[in-house]
Amino acid sequence: MRARDIMTTEIVTVAPSTPVSAIASLLVERKISAVPVVDDGQLVGLVSEGDLMHREETGTETRPSWWSELFRAPDDRARAYLKAHGQNAAAVMTADLHTVGPDTDMEEVASEMSRHRVKRLPVVEKGKLLGIVSRADLLRLMVNAAHDAKEPVAVNDHQLVEAITKEIQKAGLATTTTLNVIATDGTISLWGFVASDTEKKAVEVAAAGMSGVKGVENHLAVRPPYLTGAY
Repeated sequence: MRARDIMTTEIVTVAPSTPVSAIASLLVERKISAVPVVDDGQLVGLVSEGDLMHREETGTETRPSWWSELFRAPDDRARAYLKAHGQNAAAVMTADLHTVGPDTDMEEVASEMSRHRVKRLPVVEKGKLLGIVSRADLLRLMVNAAHDAKEPVAVNDHQLVEAITKEIQKAGLATTTTLNVIATDGTISLWGFVASDTEKKAVEVAAAGMSGVKGVENHLAVRPPYLTGAY
């Protein structure tokens, strides 16, 4: 699945000359957290709630201490002033945007959001805004997948053990030399050693998430640090 498959296409936009007060009203009325800024059909920026958090008229303008001002770059000072006093979208918008293309796959979309710590990504092609993918869109994708989940495929215990072992290896979790996976009529028993409580939980999740598993009994023990070399 790609960005074009889940992106929101019905988007309200503003022009660079749109007053800040009108943008604030738009965010409140439409119950949205950001609005793209489009000029002559091209995406030029984005105004989010965060861009309007520290405004002079609301008494929330940031007042850095004299000490922090000594180390503040002139450009950062100017940018903060624009956010607090700018009167239109062009003055307060974030222009350095992270975007994705319509054919970007979901794994990369999620990675981009995490990497840049953003809540949404404009979907752009040749500078033209096609839509927006947000964290909410990814959550809806997860909900739809849960609703569309099919009945478990009938598999035998041997196949379950093989599938779980492969998943653990692929995820780089506990080494199979210290792990024993046993399946009995679809119930999985986990025995052996892992490096931490977190890894113990992760191995259980890997087993429980396999299609055909009816239950998991986790008997894994955490190795002392001096036995794993983690000290």
